[in-house]
Amino acid sequence: PCAVIARSDYCRTVLEPLIARHLSGGADGLWVNWEPFMYHGKGCICANCGRAFADYLGRTWASVRPDWPACAFPGGRLAREGRAFRSRLHGQMMRVLDACVRAATGGEKSLGLIPGIHFEQMLSGWRKSPLMTESLPIDFAADFRWINLWGPYLPWHSFLPYEEERGRYVGPWLVAHDLRGSIDRDYPAGHRPKILSAPQGTMPEWLTEPENFELLFDAAFFNRLEACAPWMFPVGADARYWRAFARATARAAKYEDIVLDGTDVTDRVELTAAREYAAPVKFALRNMPWAKDVPQLLVNAYEKDGVRIVAVFNCWQKGEAFVSLVCEGLADGAYEIVSDDGVLWAKSREATTYDALELEGGVSLSVGAARCRVFEIRPAGTKGPTAATRILTDATLNRHYAKRRDALRAAAEADYKISLSDINGMIRYD
Repeated sequence: PCAVIARSDYCRTVLEPLIARHLSGGADGLWVNWEPFMYHGKGCICANCGRAFADYLGRTWASVRPDWPACAFPGGRLAREGRAFRSRLHGQMMRVLDACVRAATGGEKSLGLIPGIHFEQMLSGWRKSPLMTESLPIDFAADFRWINLWGPYLPWHSFLPYEEERGRYVGPWLVAHDLRGSIDRDYPAGHRPKILSAPQGTMPEWLTEPENFELLFDAAFFNRLEACAPWMFPVGADARYWRAFARATARAAKYEDIVLDGTDVTDRVELTAAREYAAPVKFALRNMPWAKDVPQLLVNAYEKDGVRIVAVFNCWQKGEAFVSLVCEGLADGAYEIVSDDGVLWAKSREATTYDALELEGGVSLSVGAARCRVFEIRPAGTKGPTAATRILTDATLNRHYAKRRDALRAAAEADYKISLSDINGMIRYD
Protein backbone atom coordinates (compact mmCIF):
# COMPACT_ATOMS: atom_id res chain seq x y z
CA PRO A 1 0.00 0.00 0.00
CA CYS A 2 2.78 2.48 0.75
CA ALA A 3 4.06 2.10 -2.82
CA VAL A 4 0.61 2.91 -4.22
CA ILE A 5 0.15 5.86 -1.86
CA ALA A 6 3.54 7.27 -2.80
CA ARG A 7 2.87 6.57 -6.49
CA SER A 8 6.14 4.72 -6.84
CA ASP A 9 7.78 4.02 -10.19
CA TYR A 10 6.00 0.66 -10.35
CA CYS A 11 2.67 2.29 -9.60
CA ARG A 12 3.13 4.99 -12.27
CA THR A 13 4.61 2.76 -14.98
CA VAL A 14 2.67 -0.49 -14.45
CA LEU A 15 -0.42 -0.20 -12.22
CA GLU A 16 -1.86 3.10 -13.44
CA PRO A 17 -1.41 2.29 -17.17
CA LEU A 18 -2.98 -1.13 -16.53
CA ILE A 19 -6.07 0.48 -14.98
CA ALA A 20 -6.30 3.00 -17.82
CA ARG A 21 -5.97 0.30 -20.49
CA HIS A 22 -8.75 -1.85 -19.03
CA LEU A 23 -11.09 1.14 -18.78
CA SER A 24 -10.34 2.61 -22.19
CA GLY A 25 -13.49 1.31 -23.86
CA GLY A 26 -15.78 4.06 -22.64
CA ALA A 27 -16.34 3.01 -19.02
CA ASP A 28 -17.99 5.50 -16.64
CA GLY A 29 -16.17 4.13 -13.60
CA LEU A 30 -15.07 0.86 -12.05
CA TRP A 31 -17.07 -1.38 -9.73
CA VAL A 32 -15.11 -3.91 -7.69
CA ASN A 33 -16.21 -6.57 -5.22
CA TRP A 34 -14.07 -5.19 -2.41
CA GLU A 35 -13.72 -7.79 0.34
CA PRO A 36 -10.24 -7.44 1.84
CA PHE A 37 -11.18 -9.10 5.12
CA MET A 38 -9.29 -12.26 4.12
CA TYR A 39 -6.11 -10.22 4.46
CA HIS A 40 -6.80 -9.03 8.00
CA GLY A 41 -3.88 -9.65 10.31
CA LYS A 42 -1.68 -10.04 7.26
CA GLY A 43 -0.43 -7.58 4.70
CA CYS A 44 2.91 -6.05 3.84
CA ILE A 45 5.56 -6.09 6.58
CA CYS A 46 8.42 -4.35 4.78
CA ALA A 47 10.56 -1.69 6.39
CA ASN A 48 8.74 1.07 4.47
CA CYS A 49 5.46 0.04 6.10
CA GLY A 50 7.24 -0.16 9.46
CA ARG A 51 8.54 3.38 9.10
CA ALA A 52 5.08 4.57 8.07
CA PHE A 53 3.67 2.91 11.20
CA ALA A 54 6.25 4.68 13.36
CA ASP A 55 5.32 8.01 11.74
CA TYR A 56 1.63 7.25 12.39
CA LEU A 57 2.44 6.69 16.09
CA GLY A 58 4.62 9.78 16.26
CA ARG A 59 7.57 7.62 17.24
CA THR A 60 10.98 6.84 15.81
CA TRP A 61 11.55 3.85 13.60
CA ALA A 62 14.18 2.68 16.09
CA SER A 63 11.53 2.36 18.83
CA VAL A 64 9.32 0.15 16.67
CA ARG A 65 11.91 -1.82 14.72
CA PRO A 66 12.98 -4.36 17.43
CA ASP A 67 9.64 -6.24 17.37
CA TRP A 68 8.31 -5.14 13.98
CA PRO A 69 6.03 -6.49 12.52
CA ALA A 70 4.80 -8.61 15.47
CA CYS A 71 4.12 -5.51 17.58
CA ALA A 72 1.49 -4.25 15.14
CA PHE A 73 -0.44 -7.49 14.63
CA PRO A 74 -2.82 -9.50 16.85
CA GLY A 75 -1.14 -10.29 20.14
CA GLY A 76 1.45 -7.53 19.75
CA ARG A 77 2.00 -4.62 22.15
CA LEU A 78 0.64 -2.19 19.54
CA ALA A 79 -2.03 -4.42 18.00
CA ARG A 80 -4.88 -1.90 18.41
CA GLU A 81 -2.81 0.89 16.89
CA GLY A 82 -1.65 -1.47 14.14
CA ARG A 83 -5.24 -2.26 13.20
CA ALA A 84 -6.15 1.42 12.99
CA PHE A 85 -2.97 2.11 11.01
CA ARG A 86 -3.76 -0.56 8.42
CA SER A 87 -7.28 0.83 8.00
CA ARG A 88 -5.89 4.32 7.51
CA LEU A 89 -3.30 3.03 5.04
CA HIS A 90 -6.02 1.12 3.22
CA GLY A 91 -8.08 4.33 2.99
CA GLN A 92 -5.16 6.31 1.56
CA MET A 93 -4.57 3.58 -1.02
CA MET A 94 -8.27 3.62 -1.95
CA ARG A 95 -8.12 7.35 -2.64
CA VAL A 96 -5.19 6.89 -5.02
CA LEU A 97 -6.96 4.07 -6.85
CA ASP A 98 -10.12 6.17 -7.09
CA ALA A 99 -8.10 9.03 -8.59
CA CYS A 100 -6.61 6.61 -11.16
CA VAL A 101 -10.07 5.37 -12.14
CA ARG A 102 -11.46 8.89 -12.45
CA ALA A 103 -8.55 9.98 -14.63
CA ALA A 104 -9.25 7.07 -16.98
CA THR A 105 -13.04 7.40 -17.09
CA GLY A 106 -13.97 11.02 -17.67
CA GLY A 107 -12.51 13.02 -14.81
CA GLU A 108 -15.24 15.14 -13.24
CA LYS A 109 -17.93 13.15 -15.06
CA SER A 110 -16.58 9.81 -13.81
CA LEU A 111 -18.39 7.70 -11.23
CA GLY A 112 -14.96 6.78 -9.90
CA LEU A 113 -14.07 3.60 -8.08
CA ILE A 114 -17.19 1.96 -6.64
CA PRO A 115 -16.20 -0.59 -3.98
CA GLY A 116 -18.77 -3.27 -3.16
CA ILE A 117 -18.58 -3.68 0.62
CA HIS A 118 -20.66 -5.35 3.33
CA PHE A 119 -23.58 -3.20 4.51
CA GLU A 120 -22.65 -3.79 8.16
CA GLN A 121 -19.61 -1.57 7.65
CA MET A 122 -21.84 1.50 7.42
CA LEU A 123 -24.67 0.58 9.79
CA SER A 124 -25.01 2.67 12.93
CA GLY A 125 -23.26 -0.06 14.94
CA TRP A 126 -20.15 -0.24 12.74
CA ARG A 127 -17.85 0.97 15.53
CA LYS A 128 -18.61 -2.16 17.54
CA SER A 129 -18.59 -4.52 14.59
CA PRO A 130 -15.64 -6.91 14.26
CA LEU A 131 -16.15 -6.96 10.49
CA MET A 132 -13.37 -5.52 8.33
CA THR A 133 -11.78 -3.40 11.05
CA GLU A 134 -8.67 -2.96 8.91
CA SER A 135 -10.57 -1.47 5.96
CA LEU A 136 -13.15 0.85 7.50
CA PRO A 137 -15.15 3.01 5.07
CA ILE A 138 -14.88 5.95 7.47
CA ASP A 139 -11.22 6.17 6.40
CA PHE A 140 -12.00 6.80 2.71
CA ALA A 141 -15.70 6.97 1.80
CA ALA A 142 -16.06 10.74 2.33
CA ASP A 143 -14.01 11.30 -0.84
CA PHE A 144 -15.85 8.74 -2.97
CA ARG A 145 -18.80 9.44 -5.21
CA TRP A 146 -20.46 6.04 -4.83
CA ILE A 147 -20.28 3.15 -2.37
CA ASN A 148 -21.97 -0.15 -3.15
CA LEU A 149 -23.38 -1.84 -0.02
CA TRP A 150 -24.24 -5.49 -0.52
CA GLY A 151 -26.78 -7.09 1.76
CA PRO A 152 -28.86 -7.95 3.59
CA TYR A 153 -29.07 -11.46 2.20
CA LEU A 154 -32.41 -12.89 3.31
CA PRO A 155 -33.09 -15.75 0.89
CA TRP A 156 -34.44 -19.24 1.06
CA HIS A 157 -32.42 -22.19 -0.18
CA SER A 158 -34.09 -22.98 -3.48
CA PHE A 159 -32.60 -26.48 -3.78
CA LEU A 160 -34.61 -27.46 -0.69
CA PRO A 161 -38.34 -27.37 0.11
CA TYR A 162 -39.50 -23.85 0.91
CA GLU A 163 -39.07 -22.95 4.56
CA GLU A 164 -40.88 -19.93 5.92
CA GLU A 165 -38.85 -17.64 8.13
CA ARG A 166 -40.88 -15.36 10.32
CA GLY A 167 -39.96 -11.69 10.14
CA ARG A 168 -37.77 -12.01 7.06
CA TYR A 169 -39.55 -9.18 5.27
CA VAL A 170 -38.72 -6.48 7.84
CA GLY A 171 -34.98 -6.82 7.05
CA PRO A 172 -34.69 -4.69 3.88
CA TRP A 173 -36.54 -1.74 5.41
CA LEU A 174 -34.65 -1.92 8.70
CA VAL A 175 -31.27 -1.96 6.98
CA ALA A 176 -32.10 0.85 4.53
CA HIS A 177 -33.55 3.03 7.29
CA ASP A 178 -30.56 2.53 9.58
CA LEU A 179 -28.06 3.09 6.77
CA ARG A 180 -29.60 6.39 5.74
CA GLY A 181 -29.47 7.77 9.26
CA SER A 182 -26.00 6.43 9.99
CA ILE A 183 -24.45 7.73 6.76
CA ASP A 184 -26.05 11.16 7.17
CA ARG A 185 -24.56 11.40 10.68
CA ASP A 186 -21.10 10.11 9.77
CA TYR A 187 -20.58 12.03 6.52
CA PRO A 188 -21.40 15.76 6.29
CA ALA A 189 -23.09 17.15 3.21
CA GLY A 190 -20.54 17.68 0.47
CA HIS A 191 -18.50 14.73 1.72
CA ARG A 192 -21.22 12.10 1.63
CA PRO A 193 -21.02 9.25 -0.88
CA LYS A 194 -24.09 8.15 -2.77
CA ILE A 195 -25.25 4.63 -1.93
CA LEU A 196 -25.92 1.82 -4.37
CA SER A 197 -27.82 -0.77 -2.36
CA ALA A 198 -27.28 -4.40 -3.41
CA PRO A 199 -29.53 -6.68 -1.36
CA GLN A 200 -29.95 -10.37 -2.15
CA GLY A 201 -31.62 -11.29 -5.42
CA THR A 202 -30.18 -14.69 -6.22
CA MET A 203 -26.97 -16.65 -5.95
CA PRO A 204 -26.39 -20.30 -6.91
CA GLU A 205 -28.94 -21.74 -4.48
CA TRP A 206 -30.11 -18.64 -2.56
CA LEU A 207 -33.28 -17.04 -3.88
CA THR A 208 -35.39 -14.16 -2.66
CA GLU A 209 -39.16 -14.48 -2.95
CA PRO A 210 -40.80 -12.22 -5.57
CA GLU A 211 -42.68 -10.27 -2.89
CA ASN A 212 -39.53 -9.60 -0.92
CA PHE A 213 -37.73 -8.75 -4.15
CA GLU A 214 -40.16 -5.88 -4.70
CA LEU A 215 -39.77 -4.74 -1.10
CA LEU A 216 -35.98 -4.55 -1.56
CA PHE A 217 -36.42 -1.73 -4.07
CA ASP A 218 -39.23 -0.04 -2.13
CA ALA A 219 -37.23 -0.08 1.11
CA ALA A 220 -34.14 1.44 -0.54
CA PHE A 221 -36.10 4.13 -2.37
CA PHE A 222 -38.41 5.28 0.42
CA ASN A 223 -35.46 5.49 2.80
CA ARG A 224 -33.65 7.73 0.30
CA LEU A 225 -30.81 5.45 -0.72
CA GLU A 226 -29.74 6.73 -4.11
CA ALA A 227 -29.87 3.47 -6.08
CA CYS A 228 -30.66 -0.23 -5.79
CA ALA A 229 -29.38 -3.14 -7.86
CA PRO A 230 -29.98 -6.53 -6.20
CA TRP A 231 -27.19 -9.07 -6.34
CA MET A 232 -28.09 -10.72 -8.60
CA PHE A 233 -31.26 -10.40 -10.66
CA PRO A 234 -33.05 -13.78 -10.84
CA VAL A 235 -32.55 -14.18 -14.60
CA GLY A 236 -34.42 -17.22 -15.85
CA ALA A 237 -36.79 -17.18 -12.90
CA ASP A 238 -40.53 -16.77 -13.42
CA ALA A 239 -42.14 -13.55 -14.59
CA ARG A 240 -43.16 -12.49 -11.09
CA TYR A 241 -39.64 -11.09 -10.59
CA TRP A 242 -39.92 -8.90 -13.68
CA ARG A 243 -43.34 -7.74 -12.51
CA ALA A 244 -41.97 -6.95 -9.04
CA PHE A 245 -39.09 -5.03 -10.60
CA ALA A 246 -41.44 -3.09 -12.88
CA ARG A 247 -43.87 -2.22 -10.06
CA ALA A 248 -41.15 -0.99 -7.71
CA THR A 249 -39.27 1.05 -10.30
CA ALA A 250 -42.47 2.62 -11.63
CA ARG A 251 -43.38 3.54 -8.07
CA ALA A 252 -39.98 5.15 -7.54
CA ALA A 253 -40.25 7.14 -10.77
CA LYS A 254 -43.68 8.37 -9.76
CA TYR A 255 -42.65 9.66 -6.33
CA GLU A 256 -39.03 10.62 -6.95
CA ASP A 257 -39.56 14.38 -6.67
CA ILE A 258 -41.50 14.16 -3.42
CA VAL A 259 -39.16 11.67 -1.74
CA LEU A 260 -35.88 13.26 -2.78
CA ASP A 261 -36.85 16.94 -2.65
CA GLY A 262 -39.64 16.88 -0.09
CA THR A 263 -39.62 17.03 3.71
CA ASP A 264 -39.55 13.88 5.80
CA VAL A 265 -42.76 13.99 7.86
CA THR A 266 -42.75 10.42 9.15
CA ASP A 267 -43.02 11.79 12.68
CA ARG A 268 -46.36 13.36 11.72
CA VAL A 269 -48.08 10.11 10.81
CA GLU A 270 -49.13 7.19 12.97
CA LEU A 271 -50.29 3.72 11.95
CA THR A 272 -52.36 1.40 14.10
CA ALA A 273 -53.10 -2.09 12.85
CA ALA A 274 -56.32 -3.93 13.59
CA ARG A 275 -56.18 -6.49 16.42
CA GLU A 276 -55.89 -9.27 13.85
CA TYR A 277 -52.29 -8.59 12.97
CA ALA A 278 -48.86 -10.12 13.43
CA ALA A 279 -46.74 -9.74 16.56
CA PRO A 280 -43.47 -7.77 16.45
CA VAL A 281 -40.25 -9.54 15.50
CA LYS A 282 -38.12 -10.08 18.60
CA PHE A 283 -34.76 -10.23 16.84
CA ALA A 284 -34.78 -8.91 13.31
CA LEU A 285 -31.20 -9.33 12.08
CA ARG A 286 -27.97 -10.75 13.43
CA ASN A 287 -26.21 -7.68 12.03
CA MET A 288 -28.49 -5.38 14.04
CA PRO A 289 -28.73 -6.87 17.56
CA TRP A 290 -30.10 -3.56 18.84
CA ALA A 291 -33.20 -3.91 16.62
CA LYS A 292 -35.61 -5.74 18.92
CA ASP A 293 -39.39 -6.08 18.97
CA VAL A 294 -39.66 -4.62 15.49
CA PRO A 295 -43.23 -4.12 14.22
CA GLN A 296 -44.08 -5.75 10.91
CA LEU A 297 -45.94 -2.59 9.89
CA LEU A 298 -43.45 0.13 8.90
CA VAL A 299 -43.84 3.57 7.35
CA ASN A 300 -42.12 6.48 5.57
CA ALA A 301 -43.83 9.79 4.86
CA TYR A 302 -42.80 12.83 2.80
CA GLU A 303 -44.44 16.13 1.90
CA LYS A 304 -43.91 18.62 -0.89
CA ASP A 305 -46.03 21.46 -2.26
CA GLY A 306 -49.00 20.51 -0.10
CA VAL A 307 -49.02 16.83 -1.13
CA ARG A 308 -48.14 14.22 1.47
CA ILE A 309 -47.30 10.63 0.59
CA VAL A 310 -47.32 7.81 3.13
CA ALA A 311 -45.54 4.60 2.12
CA VAL A 312 -46.87 1.76 4.28
CA PHE A 313 -44.89 -1.48 4.41
CA ASN A 314 -46.87 -4.55 5.48
CA CYS A 315 -44.06 -7.03 6.14
CA TRP A 316 -46.39 -9.80 7.33
CA GLN A 317 -46.50 -12.69 4.87
CA LYS A 318 -49.74 -14.22 6.11
CA GLY A 319 -52.31 -11.51 5.63
CA GLU A 320 -53.27 -7.98 4.71
CA ALA A 321 -53.08 -5.15 7.21
CA PHE A 322 -56.23 -3.21 8.02
CA VAL A 323 -54.95 0.01 9.52
CA SER A 324 -55.94 3.37 10.90
CA LEU A 325 -53.76 6.16 9.50
CA VAL A 326 -53.40 9.38 11.48
CA CYS A 327 -51.96 12.43 9.71
CA GLU A 328 -51.03 15.45 11.80
CA GLY A 329 -49.95 18.93 10.77
CA LEU A 330 -52.05 19.28 7.62
CA ALA A 331 -53.42 22.70 6.72
CA ASP A 332 -57.17 23.23 7.01
CA GLY A 333 -59.16 22.12 4.00
CA ALA A 334 -60.51 19.11 2.15
CA TYR A 335 -58.20 16.26 1.07
CA GLU A 336 -58.39 13.27 -1.21
CA ILE A 337 -56.64 9.98 -0.44
CA VAL A 338 -55.42 8.15 -3.55
CA SER A 339 -53.19 5.07 -3.42
CA ASP A 340 -50.51 4.31 -5.98
CA ASP A 341 -52.72 1.67 -7.64
CA GLY A 342 -55.36 4.28 -8.55
CA VAL A 343 -57.83 3.71 -5.69
CA LEU A 344 -59.67 6.74 -4.31
CA TRP A 345 -60.42 6.00 -0.64
CA ALA A 346 -63.71 7.63 0.35
CA LYS A 347 -66.31 7.74 3.10
CA SER A 348 -68.95 7.09 0.44
CA ARG A 349 -69.47 7.67 -3.27
CA GLU A 350 -70.99 11.03 -2.43
CA ALA A 351 -68.41 12.01 0.22
CA THR A 352 -65.00 11.48 -1.35
CA THR A 353 -62.89 13.87 0.73
CA TYR A 354 -61.67 14.16 4.31
CA ASP A 355 -60.92 17.34 6.20
CA ALA A 356 -57.73 17.85 8.19
CA LEU A 357 -59.50 17.14 11.48
CA GLU A 358 -60.78 13.77 10.21
CA LEU A 359 -57.30 12.83 9.02
CA GLU A 360 -55.93 13.77 12.42
CA GLY A 361 -58.48 11.45 14.01
CA GLY A 362 -57.59 8.52 11.75
CA VAL A 363 -58.92 7.00 8.52
CA SER A 364 -59.28 3.32 7.66
CA LEU A 365 -57.09 1.83 4.92
CA SER A 366 -55.59 -1.54 3.99
CA VAL A 367 -52.33 -2.93 2.59
CA GLY A 368 -51.88 -6.39 1.08
CA ALA A 369 -49.62 -9.06 2.53
CA ALA A 370 -45.88 -8.51 1.97
CA ARG A 371 -46.51 -5.29 0.09
CA CYS A 372 -45.74 -1.59 0.09
CA ARG A 373 -48.69 0.65 -0.69
CA VAL A 374 -48.36 4.40 -1.07
CA PHE A 375 -51.16 6.75 -0.08
CA GLU A 376 -51.26 10.28 -1.47
CA ILE A 377 -52.99 12.84 0.74
CA ARG A 378 -53.56 15.86 -1.48
CA PRO A 379 -55.84 18.90 -1.51
CA ALA A 380 -59.15 18.02 -3.11
CA GLY A 381 -59.38 18.89 -6.79
CA THR A 382 -55.63 19.08 -7.34
CA LYS A 383 -53.64 16.80 -9.59
CA GLY A 384 -51.29 14.34 -7.89
CA PRO A 385 -48.83 11.70 -9.06
CA THR A 386 -51.62 9.11 -9.44
CA ALA A 387 -54.94 9.48 -11.22
CA ALA A 388 -57.87 7.87 -9.41
CA THR A 389 -59.52 5.17 -11.52
CA ARG A 390 -61.89 3.60 -9.01
CA ILE A 391 -63.45 4.30 -5.61
CA LEU A 392 -63.24 2.17 -2.47
CA THR A 393 -65.67 3.31 0.22
CA ASP A 394 -65.56 2.76 3.95
CA ALA A 395 -68.56 0.42 3.65
CA THR A 396 -66.79 -1.77 1.07
CA LEU A 397 -63.61 -1.84 3.17
CA ASN A 398 -65.56 -2.77 6.28
CA ARG A 399 -67.31 -5.63 4.47
CA HIS A 400 -63.99 -6.98 3.27
CA TYR A 401 -62.56 -6.69 6.77
CA ALA A 402 -65.54 -8.58 8.22
CA LYS A 403 -65.03 -11.40 5.68
CA ARG A 404 -61.34 -11.69 6.42
CA ARG A 405 -61.43 -11.17 10.17
CA ASP A 406 -61.67 -14.80 11.30
CA ALA A 407 -58.90 -15.97 8.97
CA LEU A 408 -56.67 -13.07 9.99
CA ARG A 409 -57.34 -13.73 13.68
CA ALA A 410 -56.29 -17.36 13.30
CA ALA A 411 -53.16 -16.40 11.37
CA ALA A 412 -52.27 -13.69 13.92
CA GLU A 413 -52.71 -16.11 16.83
CA ALA A 414 -50.47 -18.67 15.11
CA ASP A 415 -47.92 -15.94 14.44
CA TYR A 416 -47.98 -14.91 18.10
CA LYS A 417 -47.28 -18.47 19.27
CA ILE A 418 -44.28 -18.67 16.93
CA SER A 419 -43.07 -15.27 18.13
CA LEU A 420 -42.70 -16.57 21.72
CA SER A 421 -39.65 -18.53 20.61
CA ASP A 422 -38.55 -16.21 17.82
CA ILE A 423 -34.78 -16.47 17.47
CA ASN A 424 -34.55 -16.37 13.67
CA GLY A 425 -32.86 -13.01 13.60
CA MET A 426 -30.03 -14.14 15.85
CA ILE A 427 -29.04 -16.98 13.57
CA ARG A 428 -29.90 -15.50 10.19
CA TYR A 429 -27.23 -15.06 7.55
CA ASP A 430 -26.21 -11.68 6.22
